[in-house]
Amino acid sequence: MSQSSHARAWEDLASGLRSWRLAATLGWTDIRLRYRGSVLGPLWMTISAAIMVASMGVIYARLFHMNLREYLPSSRFLSRYGRWASRA
Repeated sequence: MSQSSHARAWEDLASGLRSWRLAATLGWTDIRLRYRGSVLGPLWMTISAAIMVASMGVIYARLFHMNLREYLPSSRFLSRYGRWASRA
């Protein structure tokens, strides 16, 4: 890559980072529209992610013969993550 292409790449990256509000607004609008009719709403994403992490943790812990308590994050961390994600 030439020097000018590196400079353009950095400028493009900086431009993208400056428009973080647009990305956040588009993301939040997508979440609201996707879960508009749901009773749980955006909280469902947190619940489904936690279920996926727990199930994959159990599967991989068994596959690799690891102690489940050492492999998965603590329940205290997961409960704090759930409270944080539900506020977002």
